[in-house]
Amino acid sequence: MIINSELTILIVDDQKTNIEMVKAILDDEEYQIAEATSGKMTLEITFNKKIDLILLDINMPEMDGFEVCERLKKDNNTKDIPIIFLSGDTSSEAITKAFSLGGVDYIRKPFNSLELIARVNTHLTIRKYMIENSAKQTRLAQLVSIDPQTKAFNRLKFTSSLKQLIVKSREKKQALSLVYIQINNLSKVNKMFNTKKGDQVLAKFAKITSGCIRKSDIFARIYGAQFAIILPKTPLNIAQKIANNITSKLNSELFNDSSASCSIVVTKNEDMEDMDEFISRTSIILKES
Repeated sequence: MIINSELTILIVDDQKTNIEMVKAILDDEEYQIAEATSGKMTLEITFNKKIDLILLDINMPEMDGFEVCERLKKDNNTKDIPIIFLSGDTSSEAITKAFSLGGVDYIRKPFNSLELIARVNTHLTIRKYMIENSAKQTRLAQLVSIDPQTKAFNRLKFTSSLKQLIVKSREKKQALSLVYIQINNLSKVNKMFNTKKGDQVLAKFAKITSGCIRKSDIFARIYGAQFAIILPKTPLNIAQKIANNITSKLNSELFNDSSASCSIVVTKNEDMEDMDEFISRTSIILKES
């Protein structure tokens, strides 16, 4: 659960005394406070620091609050930060423009201290909920796409990613390679020792393989003892080097003291080949190897 001290409010006003007044009002709420006295400073802080709410003055030299708000709402990294305008401009035109640009609230100066606290707390409560809900959705998405035994991606994630990357590679004329790996004699290991030993082999295999690939690669357990690695933007010769490195690591760190071994095949996506054809052709090569 997020507490107030984990949230940061950015107070923006070209008059330092106004900033100090707002800080004093919010002091008991225990939020983290950041300050900016210009539009340029506001953008610099917001683009480089985690800000959860902005209290934004409108009338500032060089870049007014409206322009600041507009720029923040156009950036994917800052568009969801709630902005409350604090302004002495009470015209309906200013208020309408503030909301049309994406402001969540508009408080007229001079404002009531209790009203300011209430509105800030309301919008930050909503912000807390959105952050926590987003984190839950991320964790759920990870659970849905991860194989619990090996922590590699599962078949669902593999097929959805491969389908998308085949289309993307075809559109942008980029190389796309696939490494298929099958662990051999895993059932023999289970019979000789127990299933726990087989599980240990799978877990260590996944850990070693994960350490040999790049961040952009997608390592997945297809089923049983079969795994695959999707290598975006990777020609066949580079994919082969990665596969050779994996083989070397597995032989020296895992299969040297185990009855298990592995078979690896490396292929590239051919022109106009769809996902099922790509997987089928690779599986045939693996069986024949």
